[in-house]
Amino acid sequence: MSVNKTIIILFLFLCTRMYSQDVSAQLAFSYKGSTPILTIKYQNNTDQDIYFLSYFTPIQNYPGFYMEKILVDYADNPGKMVYVYEDITDQIVERLADSHKDDWFSVSFSPPEILLPEYCLLDVKDIDNAGSSDDELYSGINYDLNAVYDYLRAVDGTPWKKECMETFHPEQEKTYFTAEYVMEKQQYFIFIAKRGIINQEIDLRGFKILGGSFLFNFSPGDLPASIISGLNVGIPVSAQLPEIVNGYKLYHGPVKHNTIQLIFQ
Repeated sequence: MSVNKTIIILFLFLCTRMYSQDVSAQLAFSYKGSTPILTIKYQNNTDQDIYFLSYFTPIQNYPGFYMEKILVDYADNPGKMVYVYEDITDQIVERLADSHKDDWFSVSFSPPEILLPEYCLLDVKDIDNAGSSDDELYSGINYDLNAVYDYLRAVDGTPWKKECMETFHPEQEKTYFTAEYVMEKQQYFIFIAKRGIINQEIDLRGFKILGGSFLFNFSPGDLPASIISGLNVGIPVSAQLPEIVNGYKLYHGPVKHNTIQLIFQ
């Protein structure tokens, strides 16, 4: 399915925390062929190799989005990511095209609190209904984005596995994590050499198909030194990340961010 649209970059500005520029995460927009791409550019301005939690974790190379059904099903099926959409066709996607062209949304990137894919979903909220309940905020756009990206996975030859299994690990009973466990879960982290740069690319075709205005931003606050553990024994606790992993020192603290607004017309 081909969708020809104008993309307007309305503004791009820096949200800088002046007292620290050790690490930055900057958003930039570009095209790769006909595919709109949002890039997160991580830059290490220190003189040591560092690692930290990633602001974005793709699910099978595509973004995932919060939906109440995933969390409800997850509660009944611990350790299991439940497939929500079945048999997404081009006719369904055609009906969804431009369905949000007059709507305004905020899309926030944040580091995961738990190292499981269902806790690494993008937070897309309707700006026009900011006073609504969570169910209203998350309804509509997130389901539609998931439907469109399911379709794109199939078109690209990488259809979603109906159950993305990821069982709990014995490490998740502890109040600290080992370096070995972090390496096993390295898709949730950024490892970056001193004075180095790493880019993460996010496919925006789903946003382009649905249309609308999207304010892409980062969640406030510092990068954490710990995440939640103990879920498999029913007692969530804060688990410390290791100080050193394969020579990379844990970075936790402020990050220099920017914000970008894209309008798909």
